[in-house]
Amino acid sequence: MPLDWARHADPAQLTQDAPAGTPARGIGPGPYVASALGDLADAVTTVGALRRPNVREGNPLMGNSLPRLLALKGAGSVGFLLALRQVAKYHPTLAKWLGYGNGIGKGVIAARNTQVGR
Repeated sequence: MPLDWARHADPAQLTQDAPAGTPARGIGPGPYVASALGDLADAVTTVGALRRPNVREGNPLMGNSLPRLLALKGAGSVGFLLALRQVAKYHPTLAKWLGYGNGIGKGVIAARNTQVGR
């Protein structure tokens, strides 16, 4: 028995725009804040760990230069947030996953940084 599509969805309704005054769909500030705070926690704990004896940065691009480390971590964070903004325009659910995931991942790295060299 063939499926009667007209019974399940009116194609005219599927293409209608949202009524005037409807708030735009977005991902809200949460994923951006989570990501930025995760990056900040990573940067702060990395700097703290590097002050301990016999601890060095494992990423060769960062080296042990504090200005270079902060510049690269800052640029990476800003770049990620700008990319997240672009993804959110077309795939809001994916953008939320990426934002919160980055924040959680960097939080885990920050927690690990607090244990290095102890």
